[in-house]
Amino acid sequence: PRRRLYRQSTQNAEAYDCFLRGRHRWQSTRTRQGMIQARQLYEQAVALDGNFARAWASLAGLCVAERRWSQSPQASLSQGFELVNKAIALDETLAYAWGILALLHLQNKEHDQALLDAERGVSLNPEGANGITYLAIAQFFAGHPKQALASSRKAVALMPTPTPMQLYSLGLHCLWSGSLEEARATLKKAIQRTPDAVADHAVLAATHVAQGGDREAKGEGQEILRIEPDFNLTEWVPRLFPFKHEADLERMVELLRKAGLPE
Repeated sequence: PRRRLYRQSTQNAEAYDCFLRGRHRWQSTRTRQGMIQARQLYEQAVALDGNFARAWASLAGLCVAERRWSQSPQASLSQGFELVNKAIALDETLAYAWGILALLHLQNKEHDQALLDAERGVSLNPEGANGITYLAIAQFFAGHPKQALASSRKAVALMPTPTPMQLYSLGLHCLWSGSLEEARATLKKAIQRTPDAVADHAVLAATHVAQGGDREAKGEGQEILRIEPDFNLTEWVPRLFPFKHEADLERMVELLRKAGLPE
């Protein structure tokens, strides 16, 4: 196990420091600027240790996020697959890498493969909250909202302090399952931690619409446009929410339209 840990991690202290700073930068902002800064730090980490599997997988994870801002989303996705496959080639037992692979397959509309990869990640680390969150996200976008909600709740329960992404995931799955008050409270906690994460504001806006809070929904819509002035329903919603079923995508678009977001 120790040898495996070193493959996932690194014996290079400077590389590990770059990795930790990159991870903190991304997790504490979840913004375009945070992604650019995290990428620079992860790239420094793999330059210092080319066998640092988790840093390669983390670079791949940024490609999932980058796709929403990218002029060529398919190029971001292709790069993500290349990077995560490098991580898996270095260490196929790295649960985190399989979770990232699942997110990439979701963006590529390969929902069944995403579920298989996410399940493999959880089998490698059954108590890993991040892996269970990736499984929840794969379940949700593949059209299994009840399973997704159960997985999200499990992931959050495993963490003394859930990450903003875990809170976002739970909030999204609560919204879809009709637990609107829980969705609202959970998303507000996520936004306190990462105030400019556009996906969190989008799901909170949709939750306010579902609750009949039009004024609050429009307020969240304005926040989204403050963070991303180019936000529009046509391009952004499919990138943020890669649903398998068109009806689910249309439901989200309609909720966000009511929050005053432009086509």
